[in-house]
Amino acid sequence: MNDDFLNEIKYYISSHFSCVNTVICYGITQDPDTQNYMMVLQYYKNGDLRNNLMNDLEYGNKIRYLFTIIDGLLAIHNTGKVHKDFHSGNVLLDGNVLAISDLGMCQPADDNERKGVFGVIPVSYTHLDVYKRQRHTIMMSKYYIS
Repeated sequence: MNDDFLNEIKYYISSHFSCVNTVICYGITQDPDTQNYMMVLQYYKNGDLRNNLMNDLEYGNKIRYLFTIIDGLLAIHNTGKVHKDFHSGNVLLDGNVLAISDLGMCQPADDNERKGVFGVIPVSYTHLDVYKRQRHTIMMSKYYIS
């Protein structure tokens, strides 16, 4: 179990109490065959927003989803963190319940250690400053929403 994994678990657990609209982590488990550790997260039967956007969503649902995402990102930002890997594949749906996932890249907004692009690079959603190797900021999260 490495530090990144432990930090992600810690953030999931702490965010459950302070951040609305983020995935709940129930704990960890270990695969008996591989000995790998895994997080036990809340299940979202409708998958991610990326795949659901292909469906004909009603305009009212799209607006509600947008405000739910904004609330979730605002809650993350209010803890002094930035998601750093936010895209529609990290927004999960279960019926009308929507939550932000993949909190492993959440870092302090003033963290100058990690710069650049990590994880999935959705070109259409990525702020230009990220490609210039600038640090992630709360303003970049606002860009992803627009």
